Amino acid sequence: MPPFTSRPRRAIQARWEDLASKGERLPNLSVVAEAPTTVWTPMAVGGWYGNAERTVEIVTKTALWYSTGLPAVPLRWVLIRDPQGEFETQALLCTNLATQPEQIISWFVRRLSDGSHLPRSTPALGI
Repeated sequence: MPPFTSRPRRAIQARWEDLASKGERLPNLSVVAEAPTTVWTPMAVGGWYGNAERTVEIVTKTALWYSTGLPAVPLRWVLIRDPQGEFETQALLCTNLATQPEQIISWFVRRLSDGSHLPRSTPALGI
């Protein structure tokens, strides 16, 4: 059996340079959220925190997220805002580019809506 070999450092560096040279820096998501040119799409979300359906507005795209000293991470971002103004605009991030915005929002809404985390966490917190 041949010994394990990794890709040559040169190939890795070339791939990194290829990724790093794609396009200009995008604006921060807070800037996108406030921009008058941002096109928001209404979307109905069922089971909004265990309640009825709720209409929110979203905008989504994909991008490469850079952090100093770390490899670039491709991700899908979803900005979600409430046309009724009851909650602040939020950014949701997902590293699976194929995941649809509806699914990302569903995961976000479901994270605390069922209350199943409470029985397990309250003894550990001394509650």
